[in-house]
Amino acid sequence: MLRNLLLKTLRDQRIPVLAYGLGLGALALLIVAIYPAFAASGAELEEAMENLPDAYKAFTGGVLSLTEFDGYLVSQYLIILPLILAIFAIIEGTGALRGEEERGTMDTLLSLPISRSQVVLHKAIATLISVVFVLIIIGAVLYVSTQFVEDATLALDRLAVVLLNTFGMGALFYCFSLFLSASLPSRRLAGVIGAVFAVGAYFFDAMTDIVEGLYDYRILGPFNYFEPLAILKEDLSFQNSGVLLGASLVFLVAGLLIFRRRDVAGI
Repeated sequence: MLRNLLLKTLRDQRIPVLAYGLGLGALALLIVAIYPAFAASGAELEEAMENLPDAYKAFTGGVLSLTEFDGYLVSQYLIILPLILAIFAIIEGTGALRGEEERGTMDTLLSLPISRSQVVLHKAIATLISVVFVLIIIGAVLYVSTQFVEDATLALDRLAVVLLNTFGMGALFYCFSLFLSASLPSRRLAGVIGAVFAVGAYFFDAMTDIVEGLYDYRILGPFNYFEPLAILKEDLSFQNSGVLLGASLVFLVAGLLIFRRRDVAGI
């Protein structure tokens, strides 16, 4: 076992990072490449969007037009990116502690001259670095591909802030899953609850635009703080990313405190 747990975790995650980064990058490339076909059908698409039911519009990230590239990219890709990234975050988060125990490797890990707090922090920092690498690959593919597609303009600074906002979502799902991994008796249960949280948060945010009376509670859901369309079209506010990262820190600290006090095979 490598002496540096952070580097070992990064090494173990290198294949998933490449798979997610290149896979999601390829999807981004495809979506950017077919944008001209959408833009060419301008009038028809505008009419179709106007006639869509409110329930469908709620899942498009506030996009009312697919002929503008910003709206097209958000509705076809960016709005679902956190959900796809959540799969990686939940797998790594639930496996960080409870997964090690179920594989029988936690005893060996804790027998090394490393504290429980270091175990949690090293694994968390390494995984969040991995999420950054995934987003860098996606961002590079997105930006480069727009340079070769007519009318697909994307400002680099705005893309960077969108990816920061996406990182905040990924960090939240990971830290919540890590908290579950420290708290629950099995990795499977932690994974199920983590997945329900991610998907439920997405649907809850959409339902606040549909169900009367739910809108006032929108601030309770993480997707309320994920606004790629607003960033691309209006401003470069970092406030929402700060809220997501703050919530992530709360779950990380809670998971760390629980793990420090939990009995792990008598250790």
